[in-house]
Amino acid sequence: MSRVVLSIGSNVGDRLARLQAVVDAIGDAVVAVSPVWETDAWGGVEQRPFLNAVLIAEDAALDGRGWLLRAQEIE
Repeated sequence: MSRVVLSIGSNVGDRLARLQAVVDAIGDAVVAVSPVWETDAWGGVEQRPFLNAVLIAEDAALDGRGWLLRAQEIE
């Protein structure tokens, strides 16, 4: 069994819907999801604030590289 902790965030479009789409895409592997919080964008580029969350997921079929590929597919 592999367990991951993923930090997710968005500042584009319907930010909350984008976070929910990530949770939905991971599906039954999701074990827990944090509350959502907002953070200011930084880095010198004017942009909207981010909505952020952290989730924990488990999947016996995925190792670290498998989770990386899965996250890239969802992104």
